[in-house]
Amino acid sequence: MKVKVSDEIVFLCNQFANLTYESSLDEYSRRGQTKKDKIIKDITQGKLAEFATMYYLLEEGHTKVSIPDLNLHRKKSFSPDLTTSCYNIHVKSQSLESFQKYGKSFLFQKKDPLVYNPNPKDRIVTVLCKDINNYEVSWLGSPNDVEWKEPRVIKLRETKVAIYL
Repeated sequence: MKVKVSDEIVFLCNQFANLTYESSLDEYSRRGQTKKDKIIKDITQGKLAEFATMYYLLEEGHTKVSIPDLNLHRKKSFSPDLTTSCYNIHVKSQSLESFQKYGKSFLFQKKDPLVYNPNPKDRIVTVLCKDINNYEVSWLGSPNDVEWKEPRVIKLRETKVAIYL
C-alpha cells in the first residue's frame, strides 16, 4: 500500500534523528558507519517508515495501534516498533537507492529474538522509502514464515541475516 507522510512528520522525524544521533553513534560505528549525514538520514528514514506503517495499520483496520516511539534510548532494543491489539510489529525500511542496488532486501541482527525465537504475536512489515514523503508498505507476516538467508555483502555475514523478496 502506498502511504504519504506529511512535511510536518518529516520535520519531526528529522529532529528526532538529530537529537538521537550522538546516542546512536556507537551502534552505527559497530556496523562500520561513521558518516554523520548518512546516520541521520538512516535514523530519519527508519522513523518515517514507522509512521508510514502506523498509517497503513490504521487504514487496514487494526485497532489499538501504538504511535512511533520518539524517546531517546541509550541501548539497542529488539522491542517491536509498533503494537496493535493483536500483533507486535517490527518495521524494516529500505531506501530506493538500496533497492536499486540490492533488490528488495532487509537485514536483521542474528542476536535479535525475532530471528531465533520469535513471539507468536511478532509480525514483520517492510517499507520501501521512495522519497522523503512517499512509502510503499507491505505486510510480510510472521518471522516463522520467512526464509532467512546470509547477506550478499560478505562483511555482514558474521552478525546479520537477510530477507530477500
